[in-house]
Amino acid sequence: MPPKRFKVARPRTKAPDPDHIKELGEHLSALPADVARLIIEAAPLLHRKTAIRWLTVSKTVKKWIEPIAYWTVVLHSSQQITRFVQSATLRPSDFMANHVKVFICVYGAETNVGLADAALSMCSGVRDVVFAGVDPSFVPTTKAFWRLARVKACPRVHFACSMRDFGHLNQQKRPTCTHFSLDLSDFRLPNPGLSTVASKLLDALRHVTHLSLVVSETAHVQLAQDIWANIPARVVVFLLQISPTPEILEAAEAFSSGVKDPRLICLSVAPARTYRIYSPGAGAQKGILTFRGERTDFRLGYIRSDEDDAWTLADRILKDRRALGQGNEEDSGEKVAEKASHLVSN
Repeated sequence: MPPKRFKVARPRTKAPDPDHIKELGEHLSALPADVARLIIEAAPLLHRKTAIRWLTVSKTVKKWIEPIAYWTVVLHSSQQITRFVQSATLRPSDFMANHVKVFICVYGAETNVGLADAALSMCSGVRDVVFAGVDPSFVPTTKAFWRLARVKACPRVHFACSMRDFGHLNQQKRPTCTHFSLDLSDFRLPNPGLSTVASKLLDALRHVTHLSLVVSETAHVQLAQDIWANIPARVVVFLLQISPTPEILEAAEAFSSGVKDPRLICLSVAPARTYRIYSPGAGAQKGILTFRGERTDFRLGYIRSDEDDAWTLADRILKDRRALGQGNEEDSGEKVAEKASHLVSN
């Protein structure tokens, strides 16, 4: 029986580029339906604007693309937030709750925090809540945005911000989230001030169980050491996301290679120089674990492999280490190696 072919319906609304849509429809019609769907579902991941244009091909294509296109929502202004809220009200009540996983709001003095709160409350399935300030002098908005992480619809969120924004936050507005990522790229520290900053960070993040630092200078590695020296037991993962430059890699390697505690995890995208590439079961390795991937905006996890973000990789590595009995003195190096090879083979 011949494979089912994909049929393209004539769009009822005027397409932004009729020639493009017509040509696309002809190509897709010549393909088996499952192949056509695979191509179309890849579009939102590669180029969002193209995906939005493809929504006019047919109702079937729209149904395929929308859930992927709405996985990450980025709102830059009150006008965009208003349009998002209006769009949500026109869809099934559970659409945003089921499909929006990453909620990013870039705020400034013109941002309506009440609208942003309403938009976020529609996304009860959100996994990541991220904010970034374009106007660091507008402190009231910065403070108010912590309220977004406290809405009942989002009991467990990942939060990310730059060190600059973190410094503007009122002490009473600290996050209650479990995962917190702090970008240090805009932060310059004299060495004598590192211990003070480390203690203030730990005191401010009392609810955090997963703490990540995006490291881009050797001084940041020293700050990580000071934090690690006083890390509380509640912190399950202390993740360093390291810029792949030789001097930073060397400083981080010197620090991490001597640490036996499996909670310290150092990740970097594979640079030109050869380093260990992470694979299942390899989490017991000491020092920096590198993998093939890309660096992104820190708000989206900073480093990503083809499938996983930094937090997912860190959890996998910690699971490997515990399965391998890292830190257990009863396990010899040969036993650990034997367990590692068993995990890799499976």
